[in-house]
Amino acid sequence: MLQEDSGNDFGERTFISKVEIGSPMTYYFIAMSGGDDNTRIKSGVAVPAGSAGSPNTHEFSGVIDISGMLAKDASGKYIASAGNGHSKRVAEAKVPIDEKMIAFGLQAHSINKGVISALRGDRGGQVFAYKPSSEVKQGRRRLTRFDGPLANNKTPPSTAKSRWTAHAKDVAEDMLDEVAFLTRAD
Repeated sequence: MLQEDSGNDFGERTFISKVEIGSPMTYYFIAMSGGDDNTRIKSGVAVPAGSAGSPNTHEFSGVIDISGMLAKDASGKYIASAGNGHSKRVAEAKVPIDEKMIAFGLQAHSINKGVISALRGDRGGQVFAYKPSSEVKQGRRRLTRFDGPLANNKTPPSTAKSRWTAHAKDVAEDMLDEVAFLTRAD
């Protein structure tokens, strides 16, 4: 997983990718948050209600694969032993990417009023439990890489803009599909 903490005006992003030496990486978008020019931040939207402070950055930080801690054998017993990091790593390696459970944090620097302040917290945030979809496993989603004519800047601007608009619509549809997949009722 790649996590941004760059002060991006429109929000920080987090991605997942597979590292293979000598091969270009494909990045799969997971989430975006914060940014002092983000319309939600500028509008004072926050959870819990009343906790929005001045527009500021958010940062994704910390990531752990908890799949090994949750993995069970055929009899229903946990594979990893408490306090045994090696057994956790061995169990993690056996879990396919689309069955992983990955936890990561978000620090929301702009969420610092209301209940956050009342409880003497310095900022809001979340801990996410993320399960990659099978699309990530199969490498079908290339949301942040455009290999078409825009990549070489040889396409006339009007054609490039229409192709980019079409690509952006595809990206938005893919993201909605991912949200629907991840929030489905089983």
